[in-house]
Amino acid sequence: MWDVWEALITPSIGFSGFVGAIILAAFTTVAKVKNNPFRFFISLEEAQYMSGWAKLVRTIYLSIVILLGSSSYSIYLTSIMDYEFKHAWLYKAALSLISPTSFLVTSVVFIVLIVLLSMKGIQKKVSEILYSPSSTKRRRSVFIIVIMLFILVYCLFFFLIYGFFINGILVLANTAKIEYSHSFLLFFKMGHLDHSVIMVIFPVTILYFLTILPIRRISRFLGRSEVIVNIVLKSGIRFDKMYLLNSNVDDGVLICDSLNMFDQNKYLIPKENIEYVRFETTYYSFDREVVPKYSPKLVMPYEFNDVEKELSKSIMRISVSKEKQ
Repeated sequence: MWDVWEALITPSIGFSGFVGAIILAAFTTVAKVKNNPFRFFISLEEAQYMSGWAKLVRTIYLSIVILLGSSSYSIYLTSIMDYEFKHAWLYKAALSLISPTSFLVTSVVFIVLIVLLSMKGIQKKVSEILYSPSSTKRRRSVFIIVIMLFILVYCLFFFLIYGFFINGILVLANTAKIEYSHSFLLFFKMGHLDHSVIMVIFPVTILYFLTILPIRRISRFLGRSEVIVNIVLKSGIRFDKMYLLNSNVDDGVLICDSLNMFDQNKYLIPKENIEYVRFETTYYSFDREVVPKYSPKLVMPYEFNDVEKELSKSIMRISVSKEKQ
């Protein structure tokens, strides 16, 4: 068993097309299996009907995949390409351009800005300004583009810094003078490196994850979508414009007037009493509902107001009378 493992972590085999094909096939299979919370892409409606444990497992799984993928790619791209350190031009250029002082100042500025943008109070103030009478849709669009460019620069900065730092740590920990063509290959020789390297790489990776964590909240502030359910019971009772809090509570669904779990207006409906469920998607930008400019909607008879109901009855009477004639 250990012989197989050592063969797989050998760079010539581990990065071969054979092993890569197996990994790609495994991820593809997992991503396509139906009713699988590990799929990369699922509909909002399906996500709403997931149990709390399934949502938690899916969130942890995707977080690990994103963290491992981005960190591995960062280390690979910033790898030092020669053992004697003579041709590591990119690494040397980064060290010459980024001094410890400039690195600390830039990091603090980026982190302060990203934390401020992720705070609810700041987001509320920004939303009020962008939706004030003097503001325009063009200004909101420009603001979204500016924030997206800032997030891109922010991610790229810490992406490269993380890769440079880990590669530098691997080279410094190579006390056994192991020869390598790329410094990231030293990961496969971790047992021959200074054992304290793990105590450095692990917390640095956690810090890297924490720096990119607030981006999700900012992205949801810029634009998100929420699913609203309209439930019709077998008795004819309707629950319109409700939010699904939990899809499996004592074999029933828990719905509420809002997404706030502390709201008092909740309803627990047994699944066996439900005739059907209709979903609607509402879009939000800067925590404000976005109304489509052209939103043709098929109005069902149960959605008619009193005037429309009377008009419908009159049309039906006229059509019936014509058929009798």
